[in-house]
Amino acid sequence: LRFLPAALVPLLVHFGLTYAVSGSFIPIYLQKALYLYPGSYWLAPTGLDALHEPKAVYLFHMLLGHHGLLVMTPLLVLALASAARSCQWPVLGPLVALVVFYALTTHNYGGLCVGFRWLLVIVPVLLLYAARWLDERPSNGRLAVFLCCFAVGLYNTADALDDPWTRS
Repeated sequence: LRFLPAALVPLLVHFGLTYAVSGSFIPIYLQKALYLYPGSYWLAPTGLDALHEPKAVYLFHMLLGHHGLLVMTPLLVLALASAARSCQWPVLGPLVALVVFYALTTHNYGGLCVGFRWLLVIVPVLLLYAARWLDERPSNGRLAVFLCCFAVGLYNTADALDDPWTRS
């Protein structure tokens, strides 16, 4: 319960900004009239925005595929293992809720971004659990796994900076 005051800060900022921008506390994505108007791109999206994949395929791409949270930053696999082992439901609960919500309610990847942008909000917290994973049982083997995951994430970051969506 001690984390609640700190957790309220981003929520208050989110709803304050939402109200300032739209005049309502309802999240903008739930106010379809703000983006589904005559002439709106979202009435006839193209490319990645126009995909209508089966939910299982969408979920795969969200976690492990072309927008995969766990593929782009494999340290998060270690983080999830550490958070699950220590039963950190204040972290895992919202992550699972977000994944289920997006898997069931949309087919939108959030545009041509590298990673699933709606899950990025939880990445800083998960990275703390990646460090915790390494600290739980220090060993050379764990350090090697950690460094390999870090190297893959570093490579993916460098690759993303080169804008992989525009390569031919």
